[in-house]
Amino acid sequence: MHAKRQTPMIPWLAPWIVSLLAVLMLLPAPALGQDEVSAQAAFSQQTCYLGDQVRFRIVVEGAEQADAPDLSSLPGASFFFAGGSNNTSTMVSIVNGRRHEESHKQYILQWVVTPEKPGTLVVPPQRITLPDGSAVQTPEARLRVIEPEQTDKPVLRATIDDDTLYVGQAARVHVTWLLLSDVEEYSFRGNDRPDDFDIQPVITASAGRGNDYKVDIFGITTQGRLSYSTLDGERYRSFEFELLVSPKRAGTLTLGPIGVSFDERVTRRSTRRMIARTDPIVIHALDLPAEGRPPGFTGLLGAHAIDATATPTDVNVGDPIELRVTISGPEPMSGVTDGPDLTSIEGFTDDFRISSEGWTYEPSSSPGRRTFKTTIRATHEGVEAIPAISLPFFDPGEGEYRVARSRPIPLHVRAVRKVTAADAVVSSGAPAAVSRDPLTPTAGGLWAIDTGPAVLADAWVPDAGMLRRPAVLSALIAPPVVFLLAGVSVLARSRPRDEAEIRRRRAISMARRALRREGPESAVRTYLACAFGLTPSAVTGADGHRLLAEAGVADADDIAELIAISESTRYAPGGAALGSPPDTRRLMTRLSRIDRAMRRAKR
Repeated sequence: MHAKRQTPMIPWLAPWIVSLLAVLMLLPAPALGQDEVSAQAAFSQQTCYLGDQVRFRIVVEGAEQADAPDLSSLPGASFFFAGGSNNTSTMVSIVNGRRHEESHKQYILQWVVTPEKPGTLVVPPQRITLPDGSAVQTPEARLRVIEPEQTDKPVLRATIDDDTLYVGQAARVHVTWLLLSDVEEYSFRGNDRPDDFDIQPVITASAGRGNDYKVDIFGITTQGRLSYSTLDGERYRSFEFELLVSPKRAGTLTLGPIGVSFDERVTRRSTRRMIARTDPIVIHALDLPAEGRPPGFTGLLGAHAIDATATPTDVNVGDPIELRVTISGPEPMSGVTDGPDLTSIEGFTDDFRISSEGWTYEPSSSPGRRTFKTTIRATHEGVEAIPAISLPFFDPGEGEYRVARSRPIPLHVRAVRKVTAADAVVSSGAPAAVSRDPLTPTAGGLWAIDTGPAVLADAWVPDAGMLRRPAVLSALIAPPVVFLLAGVSVLARSRPRDEAEIRRRRAISMARRALRREGPESAVRTYLACAFGLTPSAVTGADGHRLLAEAGVADADDIAELIAISESTRYAPGGAALGSPPDTRRLMTRLSRIDRAMRRAKR
């Protein structure tokens, strides 16, 4: 047998191998946890009462961006997308001289969910698309929705002024809630905003004066108020609001039932969740008759009137005339979206030229009024008046079509004389005496001005010696220098400042002042308004969720929920309190942490 021959190590390779290993040890290690991407989905709680709001989250691990699936068509609840946020973090460590870097990528998608029926709300597996075109799938998520205890008395009522309506005709729905006991944390709701109806709020002149309450229902916000009503001969405090409801199609249609869920005070320290519902409202909707429909009818229903004014009324041919029309009638005036069609008036385009820009809407604070304005011009001196403007509408009370007309507006139109050669002023170049009158009146309201070299015949020009005098030089140079210095001073004082950036930097201090003056809700509103350039009174709980999520601030739901809870407190009948107020020191500490997180994200 022969011994196995071994290949000797080449001596000159050893130093190169040692150097290569040293370089490899100094290189940073690859980031960990980047290969696998997964997604999880869950509600913020496992159980909730019907009508309450909960959060739904999809967390994508291993990704910094992801497309949100469309959850709006899922039955049993309304899903409001509150935005997505990138929660990626990186940790760097050095062990034995070797640098280790570990990244944790995470992207969070959030929704605000309002269950609309009791039972189990199921969100089936959702496909989440990533920026590179790949996709991951979430598991199924479930939420148990509990029906609150039903009240044993008819404390919630809904009535309608007229249950037989034409398509497009509006009627008022009156909702009354009897407050038989102390209540807290209430919320109204109907079925899904029905496609068969157009629903509008009823806002009175007292809105915003401290005596009104907001009611969110059917996707709109209307105005509620406190009043008194009776039940079984007893007089109780009540909460009331109204809606304008118009059917969109003919047939027998059902609105509601309308419900309200609330916490009823049982003892000093305990409450129970209750719900009250109205009976459904049945409406019989009729199509508008085809017979007798006048030309120019745009679907306007209800008795309406039209008034027209013009300024000026004493004009030359071609002078602009501002024509303003005001249409008045019962709300919602859904057929009044523009001014009347002037071209449909016989002979109007022969006597007037209409502005190509059409009508301009003028906002009005008075309900039941719509004002529009445009510009017209008389085309000849024979025009004596702006004719009556017609407005066709259907009167449901009479069951027939009618036409409202404005009064004619008298005009005085003067002819404009044409300029001819006789109106020209001829100037001779000869050094003869020339009239120094700068303007010469001519017939027909025109004015001519003399021209030609003769106008400068007696002009005076200073000589060179005078220009060298100190007094003359000072008089010529001083005004421009003073004007220049004044301009520089004005520019220096009016140097633009970034007010939004100043408010953002002072957000925490402004929030602290608001906390001392008005309380926790005002502090959160003020901070969000300063940080994002908004008006504090316009910031809602939903805005807080969305803004903080878009800014990449994680786990800030408690701050946004504080606004939503305080809103409920503010609009609760009788001013009922909703739980104990938050600790002010912890609140400011929380806001300071959020502010630092937002500053780091902007860097």
